[in-house]
Amino acid sequence: MARNINPVEYKSFVLRIWRDKRADAAEWRAVLANPLTGERIGFGSLDALVEYLLQFGTETSKTKEKEGT
Repeated sequence: MARNINPVEYKSFVLRIWRDKRADAAEWRAVLANPLTGERIGFGSLDALVEYLLQFGTETSKTKEKEGT
């Protein structure tokens, strides 16, 4: 039996990370891709990726609080 999942409670991303050797310090780069929509978000550093994910998690929690779930 398939379980219905609220889209607010579940998000799926494909994460790609690589080391950009062209940069002076060989920076890590990342792309998050939404497999359902094809939307892609690029990040110039792992710190930027983590910051985005933390903000994304906070926004999702606030949405759940407003809905009373």
